Amino acid sequence: MKKTKSVEFYTPEQLDTLTTAIKNKQYGTLAALSRYYAKLWNRTPKAIAQKIYAISVVLKGKEPVKYKAKTKPAAIAVQPEVGVELPKGMTFEGTPKKVILYKDHFRVYL
Repeated sequence: MKKTKSVEFYTPEQLDTLTTAIKNKQYGTLAALSRYYAKLWNRTPKAIAQKIYAISVVLKGKEPVKYKAKTKPAAIAVQPEVGVELPKGMTFEGTPKKVILYKDHFRVYL
């Protein structure tokens, strides 16, 4: 069985520093906070901003937003009641699931 190594991208001291900075609102906006620590720790501001967001969500006690695919409601087929006369000698049995009317003919689906 292979042993896996866990990689820690932030030291506990860095996490404590970010947590106290978020709680004290030292730099006004989170973007300014991420830019400051990105220069200090030689990381990208986007990576720091993502970590700040994750910490702030935990501090607020909310769960991160999980995006769901928007589903369209099922279309309800409304069939108007149209009286159609069958040609002479033709019979029809059963209830149709779908009837499509055209200019010169109609189709019945069972």
